Amino acid sequence: MKGVSEVTGYVGHDVTLPCSFIPGTKYSNVTQSQWEFLSPDGNKTLIMVSSKDHGECVHESHLKGRVDMEDQLLLIKNVELSDAGSYICTVSTFPLGILDVTTKLDVQDGNKTLIMVSSKQHGKTVHESHLKGRVDMEDQSLIIKNVELSDAGSYICTITSFPDGPSKKKTYLHVSFQETQRKKHELWLKFSL
Repeated sequence: MKGVSEVTGYVGHDVTLPCSFIPGTKYSNVTQSQWEFLSPDGNKTLIMVSSKDHGECVHESHLKGRVDMEDQLLLIKNVELSDAGSYICTVSTFPLGILDVTTKLDVQDGNKTLIMVSSKQHGKTVHESHLKGRVDMEDQSLIIKNVELSDAGSYICTITSFPDGPSKKKTYLHVSFQETQRKKHELWLKFSL
């Protein structure tokens, strides 16, 4: 089983919790996957079960209506502060049995962070953020190098021109990795105004 120990989510945005079964032999297969939520006070809640034979079942929880599963990945939509806690991905396989991985979701309130400013008069200025040292700007594109799961979120490009004033474009970056893709990646976010 592959997963990550901790993921950061932001209030009002979507977050993906990775979990993947790596077959031990060519005959290994997943018969059922499920996700459970372990709240900080120790209460465990079944969120969702997916079976090849029986389909998907979303259980009653504070996440109902905001979760989806793709393979073993769990997507939580419109993250809330109450979503913080540990998530347990359990996979039933044949013939290997039951395997699990736990991921802690840290939820932040999603404050805006100024990443970079560029002007003809003053050039480029990179501001203090988790992206410092990994970003550049070219024309109207923000370039993020060595993309990480924590880079997911909304990005807003503001262009101010005279006499029109400011113009804004927003895009959402969803990040997920396959185990074979965990190489250093570069991402260009192109904003057309």
